[in-house]
Amino acid sequence: MFFSESLGRTDLSVGYRYNLEPFREIYRCIRYWDVLGPLNASMNLIGNIVAFMPFGFILPMLCLSNRRWYIVFLLGLLCSLCIESLQLVTRRGSFDVDDLMLNTLGSLAGYWCFLIAARFRRQLHKKR
Repeated sequence: MFFSESLGRTDLSVGYRYNLEPFREIYRCIRYWDVLGPLNASMNLIGNIVAFMPFGFILPMLCLSNRRWYIVFLLGLLCSLCIESLQLVTRRGSFDVDDLMLNTLGSLAGYWCFLIAARFRRQLHKKR
């Protein structure tokens, strides 16, 4: 969202760009790793995942009904869709279906971290 200009995704001189083809941007980052540079390519791929991990970690702590993986999945997808749609409407950043997938994966990764932390916490309290 904030770094798309540095990744060559929003050259407004040729018109607004968006991606509706799954895995297109992911493939581009992997294929042109050397051209984009490891920092920019990994920022796009890993950054989209890491950016949504707190969402998947904190959401189950806020409400007991959000402790099911599919709830975190759907809310992560919805939140990401809202952000991507806002980018499309405002033409700030670049709407990308790959970002939706990576952000949703990040929500699930945060949820898995929550499950690990909860299990560790239960074991710690059980020992006391």
